[in-house]
Amino acid sequence: MISLRHTLALVVPAALLLGVCVAFAGCSSTSPDADATTGGADDEGPITSRLDAYNAGLIERDVNLYAQYQDATARCMKEKGFEYVLVPYKPDNSPIAAWGVVEDRDLVANAKEVGYRAIPATKAELMRILNGVENQDFGDWWFDEGNPNATYFNSLPAHQQPTYIEALLGVPVEVWLRDPELGNAGCEAEAYEVYNSLPGPWGDPVVQDFWDYMDDKMVNDPRVVKVEKDWSSCMAGKGYTFSNSEEAAQSFVDRLNAMIGDYSPDEGMLWVLDQITDADVKALHADEIATATADAECAVEFAVETYGTVWFEFEAEYYNAHKVEVDAWLAELEW
Repeated sequence: MISLRHTLALVVPAALLLGVCVAFAGCSSTSPDADATTGGADDEGPITSRLDAYNAGLIERDVNLYAQYQDATARCMKEKGFEYVLVPYKPDNSPIAAWGVVEDRDLVANAKEVGYRAIPATKAELMRILNGVENQDFGDWWFDEGNPNATYFNSLPAHQQPTYIEALLGVPVEVWLRDPELGNAGCEAEAYEVYNSLPGPWGDPVVQDFWDYMDDKMVNDPRVVKVEKDWSSCMAGKGYTFSNSEEAAQSFVDRLNAMIGDYSPDEGMLWVLDQITDADVKALHADEIATATADAECAVEFAVETYGTVWFEFEAEYYNAHKVEVDAWLAELEW
């Protein structure tokens, strides 16, 4: 289920250099029945092309499902004696978007906007990530910024606010703070049932086998090794010393962890982090944006075209060897 706000893990995302084909449709194009062995950055492969089509339809369907989800939440809360204002759709509010379905975007523009998605823009956002809150004033921090239910919630008498949250999440708020996964019996969880109609056979063994195969092939291909060296030289020319994009992204997670230090809250308590200032977080975020932008610029200049060609080649090779299993898996994604 999803909750009122998103608790984000500080996990390194897919590296820009080795993730361009996943993030941008157009690395590997033929029909699923083709025996393709060559391609470029503007081609689509027999597996990727159908996943791209699935993702495009999923984004459109997401808007409709989210509306149903909000309507169901409002009905449930009304039955429990509370008002609930429909929250406008944003990808950040969406369970589907949380699965990694994103629209195609320019690699450099995306880096300029979100960097590696490792460092929050402000200390307040960092505290929301760690605690889901900005401070310990319950009425001020429960809702995401812009959530139209915040005004109604804050207008409730103090003794009714925990009841409201329990109706929404299904457990007392103090229990939810200790373990958000326990919030699975309230109106949000009930409304979330609308998403259960989605096909999602992502646990199929062929999926993991495909990605393992591609990872192994791409990492060890001499063409990819060469463009990584070219990328690294390009980054050095911009003042950065990294062997690959994954290393660059991981460096910001490491720096944030070093900033936080050994501090961790006691069970059921909130993070405070008085040793970190807003200026500290903003500076690290700005450095992340600059580094990720340089990363993307070097990837576009030296890596994307070659990466696309190599990816296309190995994807077609895998599909031709596993056509029956792959077609069966992809068929389950269709509706």
